[in-house]
Amino acid sequence: MTAPPRPRLLVVEGNLPELRASERAASGVTPSEAYAHCLAALAPNALIDIIAPGDDGAALPAGVDLSAYDGVALTGSAMHVYEV
Repeated sequence: MTAPPRPRLLVVEGNLPELRASERAASGVTPSEAYAHCLAALAPNALIDIIAPGDDGAALPAGVDLSAYDGVALTGSAMHVYEV
């Protein structure tokens, strides 16, 4: 019997580096890391990637495109479209 394939999930961090650093200083993790921890608790065998598209040079892992993911989670954001 073969094991079922591991789901691959993408967590999209909506905050800029300064806010993530502030969150990490206050709680020990960024919002996206906290979200990834929750997903890992629900789906322990999942492969979870995190991306912060508001960062310069943000990209998916090398060789991976969006179609590789079984699900995408958006963390929410302190950014607004008129601020970017």
